[in-house]
Amino acid sequence: MNSEKKKIISLPFSETIRRSLTYVFTNMDIVLKVSAIWFVILIYEAAAGFPSLCNINNTCSNNNIAQNISVILLSLTSIAVSIAFIRVIILKTPTNYFTFSFGLREIKYFLYSILLVLIYGASSFFLIYSLSYLGQKLAFPEWYFNLMLIVPLLIIIYCSRFYLVFPAVAVDDKKMGMLDSFRLTLGNANKIFWGMVFMMLPIALSLIVLAYVFKLIGGEQYWVVKLIFVAIVMFLSFLDACLKGAYYAHLYQYFVFYKDKQETAENAEE
Repeated sequence: MNSEKKKIISLPFSETIRRSLTYVFTNMDIVLKVSAIWFVILIYEAAAGFPSLCNINNTCSNNNIAQNISVILLSLTSIAVSIAFIRVIILKTPTNYFTFSFGLREIKYFLYSILLVLIYGASSFFLIYSLSYLGQKLAFPEWYFNLMLIVPLLIIIYCSRFYLVFPAVAVDDKKMGMLDSFRLTLGNANKIFWGMVFMMLPIALSLIVLAYVFKLIGGEQYWVVKLIFVAIVMFLSFLDACLKGAYYAHLYQYFVFYKDKQETAENAEE
């Protein structure tokens, strides 16, 4: 029992967030270098009528196809930016303003993201359906069914223990799979999840302010203004990718360091 407890690695919550935020905002030149080339999708944005502005402007046209393509492009490029930033932190990979990489790493990262969404969705559906069915059979009060709303959140928090797989993909660590990540992060689900939420807050708040400014100045009327705001939205998306990447990288470094330390200690005892 005691030997099992010793194996649990406790993540320093505030220190990990501080290190991640500090690294990003003191290395904005790296943020620009890993994201610069991806601003090429501004060409698509301009040609398609700036569909990404739908994120901050409720009055935009309902061009669902253009908007969906925009979301996919921004998601894929953000993955590439995040991977590049993770590699700079962990592997000290040199980078410049013409850095370009999109291949198996990015595709694998994307597929893991989809897999996690499927796990969230399937688990939430199964639990909500099962618990609701039980509640109906036993005639539970209404407040019981209202509690079902927190089930998806609890599942997402619990599944945050899989997150080490993302930096592992970025640095080509084939030994770190989803189950390895889940075992290694035992007892840290809440810290990992709420840390990620905290890392996302700066960009979420910035987009709210951006939407207010865009509406205030009537940006929808001017092509140049829309181009500028789309460029800002893209920059914020890439900055968000770097913030997440920095957090993933520091999570990975911390857990892998102490895992190796424990294994070395165990080997020495033997």
